[in-house]
This record gives sequence, structure tokens and C-alpha cells, in this order.
Amino acid sequence: MKVAGSICVLYLGSALLVAACDSDPGDSNGSGETSFVPKDFLSEYVEVRNCRFSIEHDSINIRVLTSSEHAVAFTDGIYPFPEGTIIAKAEYDDMNCSELLGVTAMRRLATGTSPETGDWEWQRLDAELVPQSIDQKTCAGCHTGCTEGRDMTCTNP
Repeated sequence: MKVAGSICVLYLGSALLVAACDSDPGDSNGSGETSFVPKDFLSEYVEVRNCRFSIEHDSINIRVLTSSEHAVAFTDGIYPFPEGTIIAKAEYDDMNCSELLGVTAMRRLATGTSPETGDWEWQRLDAELVPQSIDQKTCAGCHTGCTEGRDMTCTNP
């Protein structure tokens, strides 16, 4: 009996250890916040703005990507974007946009959900797509100033 009980405790402890180590480090920053940008966005999203230098976001090179269902709205300027649209600005250290530094993304919320941010939420991710801290009001402040008629987007296709 004592051996069986020890094996049961050992098994349970091992199962808990495996469960704790089985989490995906790219999904959360430890605060429970998860990335709303899919892990495979670089291969699955459509590039709507090619690799270019950008003075915003620390003067780096960027590519802008979105899902295939929202790409035409972005490139043709069909505003406002539908709820759930995600626009990802992939940020790079090199002129060929091959060394990902991180991502700044915005996601369209339901109309009236967050009027102070234009019904968008922003997320800053590191190169592994782990959420980093970001000030929503700062993002909204900049995007309000450059977006007249463009639903808070600043980047031309």
C-alpha cells in the first residue's frame, strides 16, 4: 500500500510538472495577457505594406500585415475596419526586414467599446510574440493625429 501511494504521489507530481512546463512562452507575459497576433502571422497574414523605413516606433524598418480577409479593406481604404481586424506592424533592425525585433499590433473593437482609443486596442510584442507593456492612451494619441478618415491607421499601403 505504501509503495502504491508513493507511486501515485510521484505520478501526480510529475503530471503537474509537465503541465506547468507545457505552457507556450510566446503566449503570455506572466500576467495572463496573451498575444492577439497569431504565432504564424508572418507566413499566414498578407503583407499590405512592404519593408520600409519608418520614423514612428523608434526609426526602424517595418512591414505591415493583416489577415487575408482584411487585406483589401486596408489596401483599398474601406473604413471603418470590421470588428476583430488585426493590423500587425512587424519591426526590424535591418533594411531587408529579416531580423524581427518585435511587433506592434492593433485590434479593432466593437463600436462604442472604447471611444477614448477610437475603438482599437494596441499590443506590443517582443520577437517571440510575448506581450510587453504598452500605454493605450499614447498609442491612441498618436493615431488620432494622423488618421483623419482612416479609422486610426497611419500607414499608407
